[in-house]
Amino acid sequence: MQKYFLIAALILGLLIGAIPTWLYYSGKLAKQEADAIVATQDLEKKLNVNKAQADFEKQFAVAAASTQLQSVIDSLRNRPMRPATVASAQPACTGAGLYRDDSEFLARLAERAEQVKIERDYYYGQYEAARRLLAGEKQDGGFGGQVSNPKPLP
Repeated sequence: MQKYFLIAALILGLLIGAIPTWLYYSGKLAKQEADAIVATQDLEKKLNVNKAQADFEKQFAVAAASTQLQSVIDSLRNRPMRPATVASAQPACTGAGLYRDDSEFLARLAERAEQVKIERDYYYGQYEAARRLLAGEKQDGGFGGQVSNPKPLP
């Protein structure tokens, strides 16, 4: 009987000694988890700030391209319209000799290509900003990976 009592006391002593150790490590793990959550929230906040800045710069670039297109189309109003039948013996044409319809088509096509380029640079910049932030590198951030307007957003 005394043998069982010693075994029970030994097991009880081991359990009592293990409880503080378990509490210490569980508290340590909880602190590490809380620190990881805070770090993740900080990264998310930085990514959101970079995205807001890039969105603002992208909208500015798209508006500038649209304004430029409108000014080009306005300047084309003085050009002649294409006649219904075009003489086949017409010499080669430079950009100055294009008819209004053709010039307007090419201007719109060039503006659309510029918008596609703006979108491409925007997404490349977002990817690069996220990659640098997650890798712990210095942030250049913003549209196309560069901040062209260093003023903060309102």
